[in-house]
Amino acid sequence: MSLVVVLITIKKVVSAPSNFSKLVWLSLIVYVISVFWLILIPKDTTLESMLPYGAKLIGHAIVIVKPYSGLADSSRENVIMTIPAGIYLYLFTRHHHLNILEVILIALGTGIFNESIQFILDQTFRINRVVETMDVLDNSLGVFLGYYWLRISFIVQAHTKI
Repeated sequence: MSLVVVLITIKKVVSAPSNFSKLVWLSLIVYVISVFWLILIPKDTTLESMLPYGAKLIGHAIVIVKPYSGLADSSRENVIMTIPAGIYLYLFTRHHHLNILEVILIALGTGIFNESIQFILDQTFRINRVVETMDVLDNSLGVFLGYYWLRISFIVQAHTKI
């Protein structure tokens, strides 16, 4: 999936009309690679270390099902990590103005995708990542905040021009 995004992005960079467009598309490549590095790099996590958070072993994956019972310190990082995804979502759809339900569904899809990939890779390659429902919510919040932060910024900028 990420390879498809990178290939499409490279095609867009080559055909982009302006240097700014090329910069946005190139930054998307860097962002996608960085996020996949952050969420997919193997860790030395053990079930025993996660038991205080209510972790369970499902197949080979360590899963914390109850939201916000796990590693609350990582919540802020998960939100921050996906704010750029919301910014890119706005940049690529700003002429279509997504409604709030569409933004929420895309944001939830992003969080579910990230955690599902970790779960699948834990089952197949045992990357020792912790799959948490709170990460789905945090990732979704980051996308939502990034989208509306940029949308509101553009609205404010349009109304403050002299």
